[in-house]
Amino acid sequence: MVNGHVRSPDVSFMQKSRLADGKPSKGFQDGAPDLCVEIISPSEEPAEMRRNLAEYFIMALLHK
Repeated sequence: MVNGHVRSPDVSFMQKSRLADGKPSKGFQDGAPDLCVEIISPSEEPAEMRRNLAEYFIMALLHK
C-alpha cells in the first residue's frame, strides 16, 4: 500500500493474466486483487472499515 500498510483480505482473487508468469508469488501479491472479501466482526468500527476500503480502492487505481 502507498502508506506502507500491508492488507491481506480474508478471501481474494486475482486474474491469472495479472500474475507474473501466470503463477501466484509466495507471500503477498503486489497490487490490489480483482476481488477481495473481508469478514466484518461486530466489534469492528465503521471508520476502520471505510479506511480499509479506501486503501483497497486507491491501490486499484494506482495499478491500472
